[in-house]
Amino acid sequence: MGTLFNSTTPVKTLEGKIMEGLKSGTLRVEDANRLHHELQQCLHRHLTDYSGEQSGSLSKERVDTIFKSFIYIINLYIEVLEDIEAPLDIKDCSIRMLFKEAYSNIQIYIKETYLVYLQVEKVRVPVYNHIYMDTFKKAIPAFFKAYNFSYDATSLVTDIDYPLAQPLPETIQGVKYIRTYLERFLIENEIVRFFKETDIKRLLKRYERVHGIQFEEMPVNIFEIIIENHFFKSLLQQDLLTLGLNHPEQSSFYEHMQGLPALTIEKVLQGALDAYSKACPFFSDVQKQYSHLYLKSRLKAFSAAIELGNTQAIWL
Repeated sequence: MGTLFNSTTPVKTLEGKIMEGLKSGTLRVEDANRLHHELQQCLHRHLTDYSGEQSGSLSKERVDTIFKSFIYIINLYIEVLEDIEAPLDIKDCSIRMLFKEAYSNIQIYIKETYLVYLQVEKVRVPVYNHIYMDTFKKAIPAFFKAYNFSYDATSLVTDIDYPLAQPLPETIQGVKYIRTYLERFLIENEIVRFFKETDIKRLLKRYERVHGIQFEEMPVNIFEIIIENHFFKSLLQQDLLTLGLNHPEQSSFYEHMQGLPALTIEKVLQGALDAYSKACPFFSDVQKQYSHLYLKSRLKAFSAAIELGNTQAIWL
């Protein structure tokens, strides 16, 4: 569904399309009024289908939930159209037909999301962590079993506890949340799986010793530990498929950085980060983008940790 972090996206909601049409002059006020009237008619039909009787018997809270679900289904379809560069022509739009197509689309979208889950299952990191395992063995399957895309499409219906290196915006809901979560998790695990299982486990054992708690109990992101270590490892030697800095490598790093102010250290690290992706030809463009955004968000923390000599904070 397009790039994961594109902030300059086209309008991807029904109301946004209507407003855009009015502002640009491609949609008349009477056309907008017709669309809103059709929308109310279709929603009333949807509410009646849900209740099996007059929708007036439903509570206000339930009506609000079903309304949000109805709009969510349409907006998700519009977003999919935009992402495949087939934008909706709002001027000649029929809300009834639009919802019919959107309803079919969300069913396909859910099936595609489940296929992403199956991909994730193939690349999960071979280490044991309770939160990591529960999320992908229990929480995600529970979502697919309980999700009501017809009348409660905005709901998540499960707890997703394993943290991502790039957290999802709070505005993402329903199956789109699960889809985006799984896509990002897939990228993280594909990157981690480039490295030897023995290196990964050795690094996580070090993490246990530093924090004095078993890794299987920690609410931590495995990708973050691996990519931070790999970034610093890449600064010191050419073997880009190994993890873990030995003592001579750490000493060499600190000799180079010793006495520099945090601002200078940050500039040095920024330059190193810009070169990092080019030095990792085995990463795909999406993997480079994901790693770069995460590491960039950590540069200030890295700089402060180096200035203070706190190696454990940056995982050297």
